[in-house]
Amino acid sequence: MNSVSLSKQILDVLPKGMRNIRNEMRQSANGQLTVAQFRVLVKLAKGPTSHKAVAEWLGITPATLTRMIDTLVERKLVQRQIDPEDRRQTILQVTGRGRKQYERLQEKAQISLQERMEFLSESEKNILAQGLDVLSKLFQD
Repeated sequence: MNSVSLSKQILDVLPKGMRNIRNEMRQSANGQLTVAQFRVLVKLAKGPTSHKAVAEWLGITPATLTRMIDTLVERKLVQRQIDPEDRRQTILQVTGRGRKQYERLQEKAQISLQERMEFLSESEKNILAQGLDVLSKLFQD
């Protein structure tokens, strides 16, 4: 298979998979979190991050992120701190409650994916694992 065919297949398959995962997350969140809010928790679960960096990562403006963070702060899922090195910057950090919410939704999504893979043979699972390893290399941050 050539690179053109593979790139078309990736562009076809990955969005479908992500749409499926987003739908599962929406159902699991029971209207408590939007997908974008969940993505903020995903980013912050890796460690405290600047407001500006989170906005850039999400591909939204800092003003749009501010409204989203206001909601997450109200729900005690995220906390804001002024950056001691640059008082113009805000550092965002997931709270214990936010981490639990993130982990719960992550686990539900993982269980849903496991259920989808149950019909695969061991050989297909091994092929999938190899393909995911290659995708991981392709999409390294």
